[in-house]
Amino acid sequence: MSNGIAANGKAVERCVLIRLWKLQGVPFQGFLVSLLAIVLYIAAQAQKQGPILAQVGPVNVQVTLQDDRLIRYPANPLLSRGPKGSFDQLKIGPRAILREGPNGWKMWYEGAPAGNKSSVGYATSSDGLNWIKYPGNPIMIASEPWEGGPNGFVGETSPATVLKEDGIYKMWYHSINVSKVRQIGYATSTDAIKWSKYPGNPILKPGSPGTWDSGGIGEPTVIKVGSTFYMYYMRTIERHGIGLATSPDGTYWTKYSGNPILTVGKPGSWDDGAMQIGGVVHDGNIFHMWFRARDAQWNFAIGYAWGLDGKNWMKSSSNPLLTKPSRPLGRGDDHGVDSNTNVFRSGNQWWIYYGGFVFCCPENVGVNLAISRVKTSSNVRPN
Repeated sequence: MSNGIAANGKAVERCVLIRLWKLQGVPFQGFLVSLLAIVLYIAAQAQKQGPILAQVGPVNVQVTLQDDRLIRYPANPLLSRGPKGSFDQLKIGPRAILREGPNGWKMWYEGAPAGNKSSVGYATSSDGLNWIKYPGNPIMIASEPWEGGPNGFVGETSPATVLKEDGIYKMWYHSINVSKVRQIGYATSTDAIKWSKYPGNPILKPGSPGTWDSGGIGEPTVIKVGSTFYMYYMRTIERHGIGLATSPDGTYWTKYSGNPILTVGKPGSWDDGAMQIGGVVHDGNIFHMWFRARDAQWNFAIGYAWGLDGKNWMKSSSNPLLTKPSRPLGRGDDHGVDSNTNVFRSGNQWWIYYGGFVFCCPENVGVNLAISRVKTSSNVRPN
């Protein structure tokens, strides 16, 4: 792994090259666990000391960290809250974004008229930059007791992920009940507008008292790798933290026994105040996450982490990648970043959608975009 600068001053990619071998008499799963520990150690040392090459057999796995600085899109914000009296008059919160072909983009977003009250709004775009709200918004409201009910003093439906499989749109969202406890639910649709909530909701609940995710969970980021669904979710109180659950079908989930997978940084670091959720991409071999965190002074920013198995993660030494502007820019995030991130690759760029704090308080949040370059993709190749 290089330190990011070559001797001639030109930027080079930071990477780890690992070669795997087959051990005689060693269980494969145990070998992978040991190997992962070695890899993470090598990566940590490489970020400090420069190039290191670990050679372990006939298969090479090259890890290229996608931790370039994020640049704000100059036309931010892409989507703003609605006028007074609208369902999204206060803010636009967490969102799910789906790209269907080069000219088909869909967004489902939390529209909030007041604190702890929200419904799902819908917007479309032909380029991922210019968005049009659906005139029939909101398209999904809190209706069940675990969601706060239709007429409660609290009630949320806050989407964070939508995937499409076999012509079915699948949404994972969180809600809040009258006890102000957030939980995670699931819904499906054939047209992206009319949704049917899963009768077994909530599909993921907070842990019991004393566990790391007690008190509330939310903002589920779901990806599918092979036949397994991975859900990354956060604790919604105190210093938060990110956990993992897996599922064979997207409805029945098992929490990872090693949770939480990401927590706050050391005292005095940029992320020592709270660790919150991020968008995750699996490039075929490596998991990449762009997450939100803050320091003890409530300065929110976006950071990057990576992992080989989706369970063990390492934060980049280049963090944070996007911080609150040092002076007002009028680009939708003068007070910092908010809510989840959605990640897409567009050509040789990463597009990172995030919530932008326009001002606070009461909070005014819209949808923003930041961009970075794609470094050489991770790959597996024979020796």
